[in-house]
Amino acid sequence: PTIGPASRSASAITATGTALTSWLPWAAQAAPRDVTPEATRAVVDRPTPGLDEAMRAASLAKTPHAALSRGFSGIRKKTLLVNLPGSERAAVENLEAILAALPHGLAKLRGDPSDCGRPPKA
Repeated sequence: PTIGPASRSASAITATGTALTSWLPWAAQAAPRDVTPEATRAVVDRPTPGLDEAMRAASLAKTPHAALSRGFSGIRKKTLLVNLPGSERAAVENLEAILAALPHGLAKLRGDPSDCGRPPKA
C-alpha cells in the first residue's frame, strides 16, 4: 500500500512527539503540499481549539488571508503540538497570540493540581 504525505507526517510526529512542546510548521493555507494539520489531527489525543482560535483571530486582524488558515493544535500524551505558519513573520505573530496562555497550559500538562481560576484579590 502507498503511504500518503499525511500518513508519513503523522508517523514522524508520533516518533518525535516526546518533548513538552512541539512546533510544527505548515505550508501556505491551501497548498497541496500542506498536510501538517491532517497529520497533527491524526495523532493528537485532545484538540486545543482555543489556541487555534486565538492564532486565527490575531492573524485576521492583520490580513484577510488568515481566513484560509488550517493550523491545528492539540495534546498528545504530555506534549502540546502547535502548527505554526511556514512564514517566519506569521509564525512569530501566531506564537505571540498564544504565548501568555502557554505557561499555565504546560503546567497543567506536567500535572499541576492548582486551581485554574484567578487568585482571590487581597
